[in-house]
Amino acid sequence: MKIIADSIDKLIWTEARLKWGLSHEAGMATEELAETITAINHMRRDRWQGPEEYIDELADACICNFQIIHNNRWWDEFNEALARSREKLEKKLEADNLNEGHT
Repeated sequence: MKIIADSIDKLIWTEARLKWGLSHEAGMATEELAETITAINHMRRDRWQGPEEYIDELADACICNFQIIHNNRWWDEFNEALARSREKLEKKLEADNLNEGHT
């Protein structure tokens, strides 16, 4: 898995940084992540308004965090972390599958 931002995304993210600054981006990212957590909790409690609630909040959180990644030039590090996270998930699934076979 690899995220590659296109040039229009980069242009918009740079414009946002120039308009509002880096600390504003971090604050917005925090708020959007909190709203995503709230949507997940609504889903778990069966109080959600459908998948749109979660998807919309997650999309907002992604955009805010991608702005931070872009404006700090962390794409390589981020994509490496994505690959490591995917590998961890794969290893966990393999380990769980092995444990299921030994019961």
